[in-house]
Amino acid sequence: MLRHPTRPNQRTLASIIKTCATLSLLPFGIQVHSLSLKLSLSSQPFCASALVHFYSKLRLPDYAYKVFDEMPERDGVCYSSMVVGFSQNSRPVEALGLFAEMVSRNVSSTVYSVSGALGAGAELATLEQCRVIHGHGIVTGLIKAIYVSTGLVTAYGKCGMVMEARRVFDEFLPDMNIVGWNAMMASYAQQGDQSSVLELFGLFESRGLAPDDFSFLAVLTSLYNAGLADETEYWINQMKVKYGLKPSLEHYTCLVGALGRVGRLDDAERIAMTMPIKPDAGVWRVLLAASAAHGDADVAWRMSKRLLELDPNDDSAYVIAANTFSASGRWNEAANVRKMMNNVNVKKEGGRSWMEVRGKVHMFLAGDSEHERIKEVYAKLAELMKEIEKLGYVPNWSEMLHDVEEGEKREGLSYHSEKLALAYGVLSGVAPPGKPLRILKNLRICRDCHEAFKTMVQFSSLFEGLAKSVSSKGRNTKNDKGRRAAESLEDEARRNHLILRCPGVTTSRSNGAASVFSKKGEKGINQDCLTVWKEFGCQQDMTFCGIFDGHGPLGHFVSKYVSKLLPSLLLRSWQEILAVHPLELELDVDLNQLTKDAQEFHIWKQTYSRTCSVIDQELKCHPRVDSFDSGTTALAIVRQGELLTVANVGDSRAVLATLSENGNLVPVQLTIDLKPNLPQEEERIMLSKGRVFCSHDEPGVYRLWQPNNGAPGLALSRALGDHCMKDFGLISEPEVTQRRITSRDQFAILATDGVWDVISNEEAVQIVSSAPTREKSAKRLVKYAAHAWKSKRPGIAADDISAICMYFHNSSAPHQVQIGHKTLK
Repeated sequence: MLRHPTRPNQRTLASIIKTCATLSLLPFGIQVHSLSLKLSLSSQPFCASALVHFYSKLRLPDYAYKVFDEMPERDGVCYSSMVVGFSQNSRPVEALGLFAEMVSRNVSSTVYSVSGALGAGAELATLEQCRVIHGHGIVTGLIKAIYVSTGLVTAYGKCGMVMEARRVFDEFLPDMNIVGWNAMMASYAQQGDQSSVLELFGLFESRGLAPDDFSFLAVLTSLYNAGLADETEYWINQMKVKYGLKPSLEHYTCLVGALGRVGRLDDAERIAMTMPIKPDAGVWRVLLAASAAHGDADVAWRMSKRLLELDPNDDSAYVIAANTFSASGRWNEAANVRKMMNNVNVKKEGGRSWMEVRGKVHMFLAGDSEHERIKEVYAKLAELMKEIEKLGYVPNWSEMLHDVEEGEKREGLSYHSEKLALAYGVLSGVAPPGKPLRILKNLRICRDCHEAFKTMVQFSSLFEGLAKSVSSKGRNTKNDKGRRAAESLEDEARRNHLILRCPGVTTSRSNGAASVFSKKGEKGINQDCLTVWKEFGCQQDMTFCGIFDGHGPLGHFVSKYVSKLLPSLLLRSWQEILAVHPLELELDVDLNQLTKDAQEFHIWKQTYSRTCSVIDQELKCHPRVDSFDSGTTALAIVRQGELLTVANVGDSRAVLATLSENGNLVPVQLTIDLKPNLPQEEERIMLSKGRVFCSHDEPGVYRLWQPNNGAPGLALSRALGDHCMKDFGLISEPEVTQRRITSRDQFAILATDGVWDVISNEEAVQIVSSAPTREKSAKRLVKYAAHAWKSKRPGIAADDISAICMYFHNSSAPHQVQIGHKTLK
């Protein structure tokens, strides 16, 4: 073409430049750029966008921006190329700035500019920026594009907001490709939530999708972060044998890290030396960190030397080894390592913490003196430290790995960057009560800061949100042991197929003790969850049934969390209370003066009360489950021999079917629908300054309202979560009742209000008793309720509908029952 009279135009050069980018042909691409300058085409939109893409792809973002800056007119495609270029070259600040400039100039966004901006927000973990971009995507309609929805999942996951990531994922689930599934699994993996990763992995396979390398990397990362070495080895083998995939270096790094984390340092080193891929610096760094965590200074020094062979300027090799020697009291060897570090002029990466305050990022260094309000920050920090010392905080001296006096250690610990950022956050009032104070850090938080933050949560309403930012490690050891024992029993029951769960999906199952079924309504994601545990706590005569109805924007996450936590926590509380002498129980009666049934009732009442209180507090402090304006009901029944104990929080209902004297099957309501207009509930709400009334568009539906706010209004008076309403009369205290099962009692029905809003107690008993088999009874009731919604409430979106049918007698000995003129078996 160059030899022909016809000259190339901008589209011609754009095609050639894109080819150069694909093949990484830098010299040839520069020649084409030179030609475009000679032909005065370099600033034309097609050619310029291609050049921006070319230089960005070859890791030359400054060259790309120079081309972009020389363009006289920039459309959405030009901006998209540069935003993506900055984002892919780890220049997130510039990417977000350019995206903001594009929006302010009313240039139309594209799928690529929005996804590029989300990638930049994910790299910085700037939650508020990601939320702004999310809103922009909704307004422009670009959120429906798979690149944008997947980018949102990744962004929220990187920000630690896994629940919001899952909400986006569920919303666009029908269109999600393997990249979206991997992004969601990676979000869970980052938090070490291996159960959610494996649950997604199974759902992923059930839809006929084939996992790839990134799918397994998410699984292995979750197991590594959870410290499950045996499971990590199992999944590496599954990847090779069952799925025919070859593990990469990243997969083996997870295995090495998991083995190192549980103290199997020799096995980890053996894997690193014998794996089919040559280990890189990342492998040795993982082993170095593991050996340091276990206090093995000799192994740490050996790993440091291996790391330095690959990268002589790696500061972590010197710092971790020196710190491990110091922690072991080997001060001379620690000094020698630091001297070696100085001799080669390697500088330690300093700890930095930063936070978003009203759209601006504030960064702090350890011992900072540069911030504009640093004097106020130090004054506020001194005040906070003084307060927590009154509450029993003791500095963790092991974090000061230099042989210095106590005064110097105390000062060094006090001026850590995360403490400075926290003090500034409190000073600036960035987080209103009930919302998290988010601090980001380039290094792992130290133990002393972790303990300090946990203590700070206790003494001021300013720190209601901070509780969400402090993880659960470091809890009381005795409580941890009790929880682990209960969770171990649950794991064993699950392996023996004694637990049925119906977490927000349409499922019909039975284990002989109960039948469960759930159907999604017409309001979006199914927020109902159900749990049945036969041989509860390894007691052959005990069964647990629980049904949970979530509400609010994140109600499905709250109900799922509570449905998983409540059974094991209830079991733990019950066992702890049984182990305590009756005189030590917090009861207002003398157990020795009560019958055995009454004793059992008071023990179970305290157990339920304690369990719900702990769960409500855990929801409030949970770093990933936002229950500020979302919550769940909880209806639970424990059958212990012939004793039935029922606890209800909310408006789900339990109904028992029993034979009357004349042989008719009649319903007995076991619970009260805890609505705000009940006299005792309304009285409590009014005393707490809450309001109870019906809105004009919902006559007859009484709701609990805040005193000076139009939303949210709750159609119940008790719930777990919903912490924005807890100061105005909403409580989590369960209503507990007890009944001894007789030979006349046939079964109990536990159902959410999606059933009881359209089906009466009598109708429910008749529907269940007429089911052809027990396995189909819950499904039959739910289907009848779904049909009733259409006939009785036309034009109103049906609620989620869920039910559990709990049977009391062996099906091999049926009872004859009469309903009306029918005799049923």
